[in-house]
Parts: sequence; structure tokens; C-alpha cells
Amino acid sequence: MHQDAVYLRVGVEPCHQRFDLLLANILTGVVLRLLPELDRILAPAGRFICSGINSANRGQVLASLEANGLAAGIVSEREGWVAIAGGRRVCSCSA
Repeated sequence: MHQDAVYLRVGVEPCHQRFDLLLANILTGVVLRLLPELDRILAPAGRFICSGINSANRGQVLASLEANGLAAGIVSEREGWVAIAGGRRVCSCSA
């Protein structure tokens, strides 16, 4: 039986679960440190939203997403701040 649940995790303690949705409203430096961990905790079809990114760091975060196998679906910028929503990069490879 499937059960919907919401988990709030605060801090940096190790996480051994996979999540369908990850939300992070934190500064750029922390977002950049967390991106390599998303592969381990983001469910295969999971999505993420990160915000709190200074506009000047937008390109750096987008490049880090790409380097970590993630893709930005929506990038929104307002008053010097950026929010990015996305998920795993989909391979368009043919077998």
C-alpha cells in the first residue's frame, strides 16, 4: 500500500532515503555543496527546487547541475535572486 508522507530534514546528518521532491531555500554555496548528493537521495523520477541563489551565481549553479547529471526545467529570476526547478537529465541516447 502506498502512503503519502512529508519529511522535513534540517541539518546535514546522513540521509539513507530517496525522495520524490527535494526543496532547498538556501544560499548558493550550500546549494553547490548539496548538488553532488542529489543522485543518492533523489528518486529516479524525482524533482528538485532550489532557491536562495544570487543572480550573479546563476551560471555556476546551472553548470554544476549539468555536471551532476541534473537538468533545470524552470529557471526563475526576480529582484536579484534565482530559483531553479528540475530533475535528472534524461538521456536521449539510442541503444
